[in-house]
Parts: sequence; structure tokens; C-alpha cells
Amino acid sequence: MITEQPTRTRQGECPKMLFRILRERAWYHHQLLAKHMAEVGFVVRRVVRQPNHASVWGLYLQRGTVMPGQEADTVKRTVSDLLGRLGVKCPRKEVDALSKGDRVEAFFIYPPGSPGSLSFYQGREEWLPEVMEPAQELME
Repeated sequence: MITEQPTRTRQGECPKMLFRILRERAWYHHQLLAKHMAEVGFVVRRVVRQPNHASVWGLYLQRGTVMPGQEADTVKRTVSDLLGRLGVKCPRKEVDALSKGDRVEAFFIYPPGSPGSLSFYQGREEWLPEVMEPAQELME
């Protein structure tokens, strides 16, 4: 006796799966950056791609296990190496890193990715996509 296997073609399941895949792809680059910064010893607070500045990314970190005084150099080296492996030339001097106590902020240009913010708080991730505002001329 041949039994028919249930398929996932019921109404409503395919769009849900599609939207989940699209949402995960939207924050893929954010997660990739967060993962690599955590691997070198930082505590990642937030990864942001600015919506109004073409391709500008921001990393908001805490020192974690990185030695005091070496935060900026470690961020620059890690971002430069990661982007190089992804095929984007980004020398260390093009990564701006600022240390404020145990907090570190870094900014750099990286074209791929969706505008938005991936925040980490008490083991939870929260994705906030940024809505691009239409140009003022188009609204008039």
C-alpha cells in the first residue's frame, strides 16, 4: 500500500516560510559581524547598518576579554580581516574605532546588507529593520 506523504503546500505555510527566510537574510551580515566580534572576545551590544548613509556600519561593543588598551586595534584588525575574507578591501585605517571605558564603538563602510539594527540583550536578539524614507521631493 502506498501512502501519500503530506506536503507543505497548504495555504499559509509557504508565505510564512518565505518571510522567515527573507527576514533571516536581512540580518545575515549583522549576525556574521556579531559572531566574529564575539569570537575575539567582545560582548556585542548592537550591530547597525545606517539607513541614511550609504553602506556605513556601526558596531557597539563591550570590552569582554579583550585586554584594556587594545580594543581599538583588535576591532580594526578583526573587521579588516573579516571583510577581506568576504572580498571587500577594507584596510585597518578605514575602520574608525573609539574606546570609552569598557565600551567600544566602530564604524566602517561595507556595501552588502540591509539597513537595520540587531541588538543583543540578556541573551536575546532583536532585529529592527530600518524603513528608508522617500525623498522629500517625491512627496511634494
